[in-house]
Amino acid sequence: PLFAKMYYPIMEQNPHIYTLWDSWEYNAYVPKYTKPFGRYCISVFRDKAGISTKIDQRSITGDPARYGGFKRGNQEGIWEPYIDQVLKSDEQFLMTTVAAPVQIGGRFVGIIGVDLTLTDLQKQVEKIKPVVGSYAYLVSMGGIIAAHPDTSFVNKNIKDVFSAEVTNHKLLDVIADGKEYDYLKTDAQGNEHLTVLVPVKVGKSYSVWSLVYSVPMSVITEKVNKSFYVSLFVGFFGLLLLVLVILFVANGLTKPITLITHSLKRLSQGEISEDLVLRLQTGDEIEEMANALNYSIKGLNHKSVFATNIGKGNYDTQLELLSTNDELGKSLIDMQKSLVKAKNEEELRLVEERKRTWANEGIARFG
Repeated sequence: PLFAKMYYPIMEQNPHIYTLWDSWEYNAYVPKYTKPFGRYCISVFRDKAGISTKIDQRSITGDPARYGGFKRGNQEGIWEPYIDQVLKSDEQFLMTTVAAPVQIGGRFVGIIGVDLTLTDLQKQVEKIKPVVGSYAYLVSMGGIIAAHPDTSFVNKNIKDVFSAEVTNHKLLDVIADGKEYDYLKTDAQGNEHLTVLVPVKVGKSYSVWSLVYSVPMSVITEKVNKSFYVSLFVGFFGLLLLVLVILFVANGLTKPITLITHSLKRLSQGEISEDLVLRLQTGDEIEEMANALNYSIKGLNHKSVFATNIGKGNYDTQLELLSTNDELGKSLIDMQKSLVKAKNEEELRLVEERKRTWANEGIARFG
């Protein structure tokens, strides 16, 4: 129930996520459970009523193929596209799952994943046509077409749609190896196209997808003096898609941590100011982390003001310790006491010096 409560703010802030779920292997947490399968699963998902939670047991008689393959790989990644229902309706969508393993000493003990529809990605791919006759499509590591201007190709294997190209250029191997590749092909109308494959990898994912971009050679030869820009477009759109996927998946999850890290970096460089204070309302441990950092920053600000006042000679300035373990605060107070003591001793020395001066002057006058 605590995990499900933590997942709700993520679902509310990321409408592109349809399901956020985790899974915990019984053999890692249940004493005397020795079977290599069987797990406990928490799912927070969208339905017609809003956001709901489901807690159940799975893989009691064995792991399903998709989960089992990820379990054996024990590495974060993007799963192959698949058809599934969302919002508990009859409508089906092409989806993928972005998942990361939970490990103890490198051993697989669980998984946390998010299920995403590829509808928005399809719309983005359809817009990639910088010149007349050009188009682009996205292929998963296993050769499944995840997005294509011709929607009849979506969710089909590239070897079934472009069998000759796959055979002649070993495209499945090129995609699986995450390589850049280009080749010439002739379409049904006899027009020659330059086709370029650009790998798309998110984070440390084992799965490498490829963006395939095809442009008519007539356009290239007609504008040969602009070939550099065509290559630049290909690279740009590959990077653009990579950025879109990363932002699409990770932005809502990492933004608070990025803000905290930025404040910590500035703090590590000696900067102390009020604009380092963060105002996060995520309702989870990240908010607690930000509040602890804010408390530390305010304490350092007070100590900075305290030290500045002492430096100006205002020895009556007061400093409130953050706790009984506030060693920096104690050191500053000790320094204040030492400076006050030194000041008093200096004043006594000056008085004694004045006395000696008066005595010497008196003796001189008497003489």
